[in-house]
Amino acid sequence: MERLGKGISAATPKSVAQAFEQHLRKIKAWLSEQANMQVLYVDYAAVLEDPNREALKIRAFLGQELDVDAMVRKVEHSLYREKLSSKVKA
Repeated sequence: MERLGKGISAATPKSVAQAFEQHLRKIKAWLSEQANMQVLYVDYAAVLEDPNREALKIRAFLGQELDVDAMVRKVEHSLYREKLSSKVKA
C-alpha cells in the first residue's frame, strides 16, 4: 500500500485477532456448503489434553493407517505456554 502512495494505519493485536476470527467464520461457512468436502476440526487444547485420542480421530477421518504413537510424540506441550504468554501480552 505504501508503494501505491496509500497510508497504512497500524493494526492493533485486537483488530488483527478480530479480522482473523471473522475470516475463519467465513471459511467455516463456505466449507459447510461444500457437499464434496469433509472437514475435521482439531481443537488445540484437546490435542494437548489427550493427544492419543485426537490422533486416533485424525487417523479415522483420513481412513489411513497412520503411526499414532509418532503423532503423539510430536505434540509439544511447551508451545502452549508460549501461546498463553503471548495472549497475555496482546
